[in-house]
Amino acid sequence: MSNVPTRIGNYKLERQIGKGGTGEVWLGRHQTLENRLSAIKLLMSQDPEWVDRFGREASITSRLRHDHIIQIFDHGYQPPFYYTIMEYVTGGALRSLLKPGRPLPLELTMRIFTDAGVALDYAHANGVIHRDISPGNILVEQQTGRVLLTDFGIARESGRTGMTTTSKVMGTPGYLSPEHASSATAVTHLSDIYSIGVVLYEMLSGTLPWDHTPGMPDQTGGPFTVPPKLRERGVQGLPPDVDRVLQSLLAIDPAKRYPSVRAAIDDLDQVLARHTGP
Repeated sequence: MSNVPTRIGNYKLERQIGKGGTGEVWLGRHQTLENRLSAIKLLMSQDPEWVDRFGREASITSRLRHDHIIQIFDHGYQPPFYYTIMEYVTGGALRSLLKPGRPLPLELTMRIFTDAGVALDYAHANGVIHRDISPGNILVEQQTGRVLLTDFGIARESGRTGMTTTSKVMGTPGYLSPEHASSATAVTHLSDIYSIGVVLYEMLSGTLPWDHTPGMPDQTGGPFTVPPKLRERGVQGLPPDVDRVLQSLLAIDPAKRYPSVRAAIDDLDQVLARHTGP
C-alpha cells in the first residue's frame, strides 16, 4: 500500500480499484457495518488548486441526490490525504463495454442514454454543468444494469466565478463541444448535451463521429464538422431520423441543439416507435 494508510475513518482499505493522474480509488469496508462497502477516493496531491477542486467535487456531488448520480457519504482530511467516501458500484465504466466497430445493443444504448440523460438534466436544473461527459464517467452496475453519472471533478456551478471559469480547457478529448474546446469560459449546459450526443453516436455506431479528435487546442485535430450518417459507418437497421436526432445533439451552434437531454430522448423514442410499429 506504499504510504496509503490501512484505514480511512471507519473504513479498512482492502484493495485499490482505480487510479488517475492525481488520485487513487480504494475499496473500503466499514469496520462496524461489515457489509458496507464503499469506494474511497484519495487525493495524492497537495497542490492547492487540486485540493480546492477535490473539495468542490465532493460538495457539488453530495447535493445532487438522484438515482442515477453517484452518492457521496463523507469527505474529509486524514493527514496527508484528502478523501471522499462514495457509493461502490460493481461493474465498470461504459468505456469498458464499447468495442471499436461494434455498436451496443439498441435496448442497452437507449437505457444508458436515458438514465444518464435524466441525471444530466437534473444536474442542470440544479445549476451544475458537468463539463466531462464521456464513457469513462458513466458507470453501469454489473448485476442490475443501473446507470450512474460520476466524476464531477471539473464541474462548474452556474453563475459561480473563480477557478472553474478561468482555468485551462479540461475534459476528455473527442467528447468536448466546439465552444468548450475553444474556451473554458464558454461552457453552458448545452455543451454537456453535445458531449452526451457524442456518447450516443459511439454507442450506436461503435466509433466516434470523426476519424480525428476535433478542436483540442493542444492537439493536431481537424475542425468540428457535421457527423457522418450512421449508414456511412456501416450501421444498418435504424431509421434515417436517428441521424436527425444525432445532428441536433451535435449541432456546432449551441442554439440549434436540443434544450435538454429529455427532449432528445423523447424525440428518439418516437422515431424508434414509428420504426418498429405497434
